[in-house]
Amino acid sequence: MSNASNKARISSQTLKAERQRTQPEKRLTDIRIDFGPREELARFFLMADTALRQKGVSLGFGTFEELVETNRRNRDSWLPIVPSYDPANGLCDLDKGYVLIGRNTAGEVVVAQGTIIFDWTGTNLKDEAESMRIFYASPESRPRPQERCIVTAPSAASMSGRVALHGAAWWHPSVRGRLLGALVARVSRLYAYARWRTDLSLAINSEKLIAGGFPKRNGYQHIETGVAFRNFEMGDYDGGIVWITEDELFVELSNFMSELAAGLDQSDILRTA
Repeated sequence: MSNASNKARISSQTLKAERQRTQPEKRLTDIRIDFGPREELARFFLMADTALRQKGVSLGFGTFEELVETNRRNRDSWLPIVPSYDPANGLCDLDKGYVLIGRNTAGEVVVAQGTIIFDWTGTNLKDEAESMRIFYASPESRPRPQERCIVTAPSAASMSGRVALHGAAWWHPSVRGRLLGALVARVSRLYAYARWRTDLSLAINSEKLIAGGFPKRNGYQHIETGVAFRNFEMGDYDGGIVWITEDELFVELSNFMSELAAGLDQSDILRTA
């Protein structure tokens, strides 16, 4: 390869990294809606922004680098994140994913969540997970070659199309118990749809979270156990897949918005518009 080609490739990589470092945070009320019912989504993002602020959290967008650094600083309350959400592993392009960052009134990060958008045309969750391609752009060169993902959940082999994989979620102990997860999960799923028109939104939850009703509270419509991580940095992990389809997304949203509106002062919503 010529020196000119090398320079062009390096320049392209540098610009991409710079875009990630300088990605501006946006308020939920600034989200551009490319897909889905515009008025309903705009109203939901406004209501969610109001509800989160009433709970003492301002939610916006950050970078994957910020997600990794926040995880490193909070290991006392947050296990190491799975490799998918670490930009060192090649999947964290802001054109195909995003990070939600929530701050308290002192400006401290107290909420974080990451999402990667995959195009699984001609493939499926089971194949992508067991090949480790949902964790690394180049699984053959991963730094922990002993890592394995074992998927026995029956529906995994049929999960394909444009998929939002949500994960790396964390709430600082100081804000737990405020039901923030129900808001953040829906914001994340609906933002993914509004930007990429996803066919499916899914997450991998631990058996403990599933048993505690966490996925149901967060609006997921389907749950199947049968996902195991082995020899990951976070340790061995047994859980399941939780998901909601495109067809179910807005039915669930309508029901949730009715509950959310009942708990909000409408004058507060208007003041934040």
